[in-house]
Amino acid sequence: MSRIIGAIPTSPVFPAMNPANGRHCGASATVPRSQSHRKRLQFQRQHEGGFDMNLSAPTTMVFVISIVLAILAVLSTFMPLPIIGEYKFWVAIAAYVILAIGNIFRGV
Repeated sequence: MSRIIGAIPTSPVFPAMNPANGRHCGASATVPRSQSHRKRLQFQRQHEGGFDMNLSAPTTMVFVISIVLAILAVLSTFMPLPIIGEYKFWVAIAAYVILAIGNIFRGV
């Protein structure tokens, strides 16, 4: 014998679906048809949870520069490299920052 202990809450953004026909249940069963209304709903969905970041893949050049700097930082730990010297930590941080900037800003 199965019992339902409690109701599963549904979000107003993602209303409950009827498993029989795959349509929305309840008051939100009507889907708006206008383009502006859909864009407004999409904007609300994106900004409900707080700050959403739209990340993008870095360009190949930014990725290669970041990898080269990271490899130089790691190699300078095991062998003396006159190019890096005592700044191996900051070179590794620079590699990470360059890669992060490439992810955050589109086209970089």
